[in-house]
Amino acid sequence: MATPRWRAALALAGLLTLFACGTQTSTPRQKGDGISWTPCRVTGQPVRECGEVSVPVDWSEPAGPRIDIAISRIPATDRSRRIGVLFYNPGGPEAQGVYVPTLLWPTELTRRFDIIGFDPRGVGRSSRVDCGPIDGAVAGIAKLPSLSQVPDVAAVETAARTYVRKCEQKVGLLLGRLGSRSVARDIDEIRRALGEERINLWMHSYGSIIGQAYLANYPRHVRAALLTGAVDTAVSGVDYTLQTHTPTQPPKGPAALTNLLTANLRQSLAGFAPWCRAHPRDCAIHQDPIGQSVAVARVERPPVPGQEPLYRTLLDAAWASALNPEDWGRYGFSVAEAQAGRPGALERLADEGVPADVGSAISTLPSNALLLGVLCTDFRWSGSVPQVLKDYQNAGGDLPQTPSTASQFVTCGVWPRTTPPLGPLRAEDAARPLIVVGEDDRHNLVSWAETVAGRFNAGLLVVKDTGPAVVGASVPCADQAAVAYLVDGRFPETRTCSP
Repeated sequence: MATPRWRAALALAGLLTLFACGTQTSTPRQKGDGISWTPCRVTGQPVRECGEVSVPVDWSEPAGPRIDIAISRIPATDRSRRIGVLFYNPGGPEAQGVYVPTLLWPTELTRRFDIIGFDPRGVGRSSRVDCGPIDGAVAGIAKLPSLSQVPDVAAVETAARTYVRKCEQKVGLLLGRLGSRSVARDIDEIRRALGEERINLWMHSYGSIIGQAYLANYPRHVRAALLTGAVDTAVSGVDYTLQTHTPTQPPKGPAALTNLLTANLRQSLAGFAPWCRAHPRDCAIHQDPIGQSVAVARVERPPVPGQEPLYRTLLDAAWASALNPEDWGRYGFSVAEAQAGRPGALERLADEGVPADVGSAISTLPSNALLLGVLCTDFRWSGSVPQVLKDYQNAGGDLPQTPSTASQFVTCGVWPRTTPPLGPLRAEDAARPLIVVGEDDRHNLVSWAETVAGRFNAGLLVVKDTGPAVVGASVPCADQAAVAYLVDGRFPETRTCSP
C-alpha cells in the first residue's frame, strides 16, 4: 500500500488511550444497530464514532474464545440521500483501519455513505498480535549474498520452530487464524450488527484479498465492491513476496524526481486542492495548487550540503496539513511565501507535523508475527523450512531482495495453518466489482488485476503513469470512475485513463 509520509515522532503512542475507539468520555453511549457507539472525534472528523463487535477467534468453533473487532463510523452527511454503508480497508495487511482518511476522498462518497473503518483481527485495537523480531539463524539469512550460502539449514528450521512455539504461547489460538478468510467473516458479523442487508466495499491493495474473500463467501450481501489494486490469490507466497519486496529505485534526474514529487503531493493534497480552487480568497495558490507546490521544490537545483532538500520540507508540510482543514489556508500561504523566497512558514508547518490525535490514530506498528499470520495463511507455501528456502532460491535466483525476503517469510514453512490457502477465488451471483489499478503499481500488478477481473467478471480501469495511489489521490479520472460506480453502478467506458 502506498503510504503518505509523515514524521514518525508525531505518532504519539501515549495518546492512543485518549483517542482510541471505545474510550469512555463524558458523553453517554448511544445504543443503535446492535453496536454501542462512543464518540471518538479527531481533528477533521468531528462526528466520528467508534465501537466494537465480538467475533469468535475460530469461526469453526463459534462457542469458543472471542475477540473484539474495533470499528468506526462516520455518518453520511446527506442523510436524505444516504445509500448505505461503505467498508474501507487500507491494505497492509498490517495497517490499522479504524481511522479512515475521508478528507482525501471524493466528497460524494462521504455525502452518500456511512463510512465504516475497522482494525482487522490481530491489528491495532483488535487484539494486536506481536511476538517481536525473529532472530538467530533465520535473521542471519538476510545478511547473505545468496541463499546458496546458507551455512546450516537445520539451524534455520530450529530457529523458525522456536519462534512459532514462543509466539503460540503468547498469542494462543489467534496466531493460526489471522488470514483474510477469517477477516471476511468478521466483516459479515459487523454487517449483521449494523443491521444492513447489503454493504459496499472499498478495499485497497492487500485489502483487495479481503474483498475477494468476502465476495466469494457472501456474494448476496454485496451491493458494490471497489478494489483499488488487486492481488491474485492463486500465486504462491514465494512469488507474491518476491514481487512486493522488489527494491524501489530512486528517481534519476530532476524530471523523475518531479514526477515522484507530483504523485506524492497529489495524494497528500487530495482534499486541499479542490477546496483551494473553490476558495480563491482564502487560498493563495488557488490557480494551480499542486503545480505551484511542485514549483516551490526547485528540484532542478543541486541540494545544498548539510541542508534538507526543500522538496522534503514541502512533502512534510503538505502531509502535516492534509488531514486538518483548519490548516489548509495556512499551507497555501506557506507555499506562496516560499515562492517569494521566504520558506520559513513552510518549514514551521513541516516541523509541527500532523495533529497529534491524527498522528496517533494513523500510526501502525510493524509486527512480524502478524505479517506471517496473514501471508502464511492466505497463500500457498511448501510444508518445510528447507523446501521454502529452495523455492525462494529457484524463484528468486540472484535477485537482490531474495535473501532478505526469504529471511522474513521462511517461517511460513512451519506456520500453524488451520485452513487451506485461498487459491483462485471466484463468486457466483455477486455484484460486479470495479478494479482500479495504477499502471506502475509493483504491489498490485496490472496482470494480477486482469486475472482477478476475469474471475469476478469485474470492470477494470488502468490509470497510466501512476503507482498505487489512484482513488482519493487527486486523479480525476479514477475518482470519477469510483464515484460513478459506487453511487450509480456505472462502469468506466474505457479501460485506461491518464491522471
